[in-house]
Amino acid sequence: SVMVKFISYPSHLHLMIDNLCADDSREKGMKFQAFHVFKFFVANPKKGKTILNVLRARRTEILKTLIEMKRTEEQSEIEYGRELPLLIDRIRELE
Repeated sequence: SVMVKFISYPSHLHLMIDNLCADDSREKGMKFQAFHVFKFFVANPKKGKTILNVLRARRTEILKTLIEMKRTEEQSEIEYGRELPLLIDRIRELE
């Protein structure tokens, strides 16, 4: 499928992390969309070593952003559902 192919490219993951972790508050919509694509990279049970390496290398940056999103978003459960805490747990497990 197209999504499976898309989430196999490290360059696509870097792009999603860059958009997810952007500090520019004007880019809230982009951050929201990046989150919903990023979660597929993390949830993929067949992710390759290169994807795992990117997630591990950028683990601190990702965790900081996800934790901040959870803390600052008044409607984080509405916007991100139960997925946000699950992603935080999955990223924490990457050591």
